[in-house]
Amino acid sequence: LKWPYLYYIGDPQNSIGLSCGTPVDCKLILNYGENNESFGSSVEESISTNLHFFNLTNLNPDTIYYWKLNSFDSNLNYPFLDIIYSFQTGPIPTEKKPFKLSILGDTRPDIWGNTKHIYILKEALKEQPNFILNVGDMVMGPGITGHWDRWFYEVRECAQKGIPIEIGLGNHEWDEYQWLFGFEDKGKTYKHYMEYPEPENYYAFNYSNAAFISLDTNDGETTETQIEWLNKTLEMVNVDEDIDWIIVFGHYPLYSEGGRSSRIGNAFENSFNKYNVDMYISGHIHHYARVQVNDITYIISGGGGAELSRTINPTNPNTKKSAITFQYCTIEIDGSQLYFKCISHNGILIDECQLTPRKG
Repeated sequence: LKWPYLYYIGDPQNSIGLSCGTPVDCKLILNYGENNESFGSSVEESISTNLHFFNLTNLNPDTIYYWKLNSFDSNLNYPFLDIIYSFQTGPIPTEKKPFKLSILGDTRPDIWGNTKHIYILKEALKEQPNFILNVGDMVMGPGITGHWDRWFYEVRECAQKGIPIEIGLGNHEWDEYQWLFGFEDKGKTYKHYMEYPEPENYYAFNYSNAAFISLDTNDGETTETQIEWLNKTLEMVNVDEDIDWIIVFGHYPLYSEGGRSSRIGNAFENSFNKYNVDMYISGHIHHYARVQVNDITYIISGGGGAELSRTINPTNPNTKKSAITFQYCTIEIDGSQLYFKCISHNGILIDECQLTPRKG
């Protein structure tokens, strides 16, 4: 059973995606609308399947929509059926409405099957974010079906609270432990379960006055095709007068407390510097770090649930803060001000900073 989750399929102010999975093939109907009794709109599946994707478009900006899933088979009684939930579409960019997001990374189970993800996520949800960024490594390996089921179960409260989840593809979703599973996945299972804008392993969306760009930083995927796409995307947001902030996220760090990744840096750093990227958020290393280089803030938020790093070695002189702890981060954007915080799993403030946009 894969509990419903919400995600952006395009412009958050007028569209949203909703997906779930059922143990048996069936046909579902999604009722939705601004009225929680009559709804007014519906999407019916034409064929039976065990993975259900609903793309809602032509929605009104900054509006609360109610939704309810039902099955054509009255004998099916999954716990999320026939329950009314809601979500709110994104604001109109010209209004530059304040908003908030929470950030988690490396939420996968550890090698013994343990993870603190669900506890950290509950704390992150108390921040009442408009959406969540997960910078990857949700499962130990793409072939472990139980880990996917577990992740969808652990994030079920997000959809129940109307909070979309945006993901940066991690190495454990990409191809980790190929020797164990006996096949080369290359993100195929990830794309089977997820449905982000094409090409899915990297994508972009705008929310209020900020642009968010998800990169595929996996080995062999920092290609000229992706770099060209990134540059075109950055060029567009740089000339968009409604966009003040540019935030990029991906799994592998470019800068860490220990130095610079030549593979990630050689692929993307020139673009970040040239096109006014304000922040790059990553994970992969299971701790927290904030590094400042050329007025760009580099964040590692890898304390989302998996086993923590054993040691930390802040040899990079540009390191502003580092800590080995389970944690999540928040970003609040209000016009030309960005407020960033890193908070431990037990509510202790680890780090904070305030930024102004590079653009303009």
